[in-house]
Amino acid sequence: MKEIARLIAEAHRTGHKVLICGNGGLAAEAEHFAADLMGRFGKGVFIPCIALTANTSLLTALSNDYGYEEVFAHQVRVLGQRGDILLAMTTSASSNIIRALKAGKEVGLKTVCFCGPSSPDFEADFIFRSNTEDAPAAIQQDMLSVLHYIAYNAKRELM
Repeated sequence: MKEIARLIAEAHRTGHKVLICGNGGLAAEAEHFAADLMGRFGKGVFIPCIALTANTSLLTALSNDYGYEEVFAHQVRVLGQRGDILLAMTTSASSNIIRALKAGKEVGLKTVCFCGPSSPDFEADFIFRSNTEDAPAAIQQDMLSVLHYIAYNAKRELM
């Protein structure tokens, strides 16, 4: 996980941001992680990021216009710039998350995916598979601990 913290710190040093997405409870975790990076969590360093889950008007418009499978990929294509990071979370390799990761690669983002232990293989620069039981609540709890570790250590790298 230190590699991901270093990756985020380096992106910040070079003027880039972090895009974050997830479904259901992980949508809330995306927003929680954004708050940790941009707020005072851990250290007084503020890392620019966008939770792609936070704009309900946009989410519903994109879902209506392009289908829910494209809701994050479209945002990645519009907001992402080469050198940014996409951090995606899923307990079951949801199709909208897989499409977001593919869009991230197309745009030139570094991609990080947090997923459940039985998620199928997919392409990302870094993949963190939860080693907890295959229950969404346990997987999400596992991810939250790791995300706190990453946020704290990314900020520590920048001090």
